Amino acid sequence: MKYKITYLYFFTFVIISVIFFSSIIQAQTVIKEKITVTPILKAKGDPDRTSHWIIPPEGAFPQVVVLGSFTGNTICYGDTSFYDFTHWRWYNRANVLEGGEYIRFHVGDNPQCFESTSFTDPGDNFTLDYEHCFWASFDERKPDSDVFIRVQLSLDNEYTDEFTFTLISSPYTLECYPDNPELVLDQGLFLYTYADNACFNDLPSSTLFNAKILSGSEYSFLYDIESEAEGTELNGLTNYYGWLETLLLVSNGSLPQNEDTVVVEISTTDPDIEPLLVSIPISKPGMMVEFEPSVIAVGDTANIILKKINEDGTTEDFSPYQLFDTYISAGSQFGTFWVPEAGDTTDEAYYIEQGFKFIANSQFTGSSVQATITVSTSPVFSSKITSDKKMKKAPRTLSTAMMNKTKMPRTAQGDGIIWGQGTVTITNDDCSS
Repeated sequence: MKYKITYLYFFTFVIISVIFFSSIIQAQTVIKEKITVTPILKAKGDPDRTSHWIIPPEGAFPQVVVLGSFTGNTICYGDTSFYDFTHWRWYNRANVLEGGEYIRFHVGDNPQCFESTSFTDPGDNFTLDYEHCFWASFDERKPDSDVFIRVQLSLDNEYTDEFTFTLISSPYTLECYPDNPELVLDQGLFLYTYADNACFNDLPSSTLFNAKILSGSEYSFLYDIESEAEGTELNGLTNYYGWLETLLLVSNGSLPQNEDTVVVEISTTDPDIEPLLVSIPISKPGMMVEFEPSVIAVGDTANIILKKINEDGTTEDFSPYQLFDTYISAGSQFGTFWVPEAGDTTDEAYYIEQGFKFIANSQFTGSSVQATITVSTSPVFSSKITSDKKMKKAPRTLSTAMMNKTKMPRTAQGDGIIWGQGTVTITNDDCSS
C-alpha cells in the first residue's frame, strides 16, 4: 500500500509539472510572436540600462524606433529615429517642461503598438490613452546651438518620471588627416577628411565633398584620383561612408622665396556643415644632394651623395635601409641615372637604395651645361619593391608620372618626407686633364 501511494504522488507531481511548464512555454511563444527585441548597446548616461533597437513589422513605420534611457540621451538634429515611450504608456499625461519647440510626439492609431499605420501629433502637453502607444521625434525645428529638452510623464499628477535629451545642432564636423605634414617639392599628399558625428551616424551618401585652394595656388593644385580631375577647385567629390579619401594636394614644382603655407578649404554640399580650413606648410629642403665630382665631362659618371640636414645645420648619413625617389628636374636631355640594383638607366626612379649614379650624355651643343636632380625619401609603401616599380623610363610629366606615384598608398615616414636638390656641371672639355 505504501508503494502505491508513493507512485501515486510521483505521477501526480509529473503531470502537474508538465502542465505548468507547458503553460510557460506557450506564454513565451505568444510574446515572441508580438515583437522581436535585440540588445545592441548600453544607453548613454545610464550604464545599468540596456538600450534596444526595436524592429517593427514591415511597412508599419517609416523610421527605426529606438528605446533609450531616462536621462543623458544625445540626439542629432536630422536623426530619423523615433524615441520609444511605449513602455511607459500606463502614465496618463505628458508635459514638455523645456524645449517643446524642438520635439514632436506621435500617437499611434492601433492599441497593438507596432500595427499602427498612422500617427497623430497631440502637441506638447496632452492626456494619454492607455490603449495607444506614442513616440517622439526631434525634427520640429533646427536649433542654433545645442539645446536641452525635458519631458515629464505623470499618473494622475502624482507619480512622475522625467526624461531628458540633448539635441545637437550641428551633428557633423569636418576633420582632416593629411598623410604628410608638409608639401614636398613635386610631391603630393592625401587630404583624408572625415565628417565626424557625435551620434556616430555616417554622412548621407548624397552629401558630397568640395575642396578649394584659398592661398598657395602658385605652388600647388588639387587632384582627385577617382575622377582624375585637377585644378585649384574641385566639387562633388565622392563620400565614402563619411570619408573623403581621393583628394590630393600636389606641388606644381615651384617654391616660395621664404616660408609659406598652402591653405585649402574643404566643405560639403550640406550648407549646415561648417567648412574646414587646412593649412599645409611648404617643405624646405632637408637633404643635401651632392655630386662627386661636381663637374664631369660628356660620357662621364658622377656619384650621388645624400645626407640628412639636421635642424642645427649639421649633416648625418641616412640609414642604409632608407629608400629614395629621384628624377632629373632640369636638364634631363643631358644625362640619366644608373641604378645598380635594377641594372638599368632611367630618368626617374622610386624606392631605390643609395648608390645610384648620374651618367652624362655623350654630346651636346655648347661648352658646358647643367643638370639638376630632385631626391626625396620614399613614403612607406612596402618592404619589397620589385624592379618594375622602381624604374620609369618614359619622359616625366607632372600630370602623369608624379600622379602614378602618388596613387600608391602613402604614409609619412618618421616626421615626413625629406627632400633636396643638387646640380652637376657637364662640360665638353676633358675634365681629367
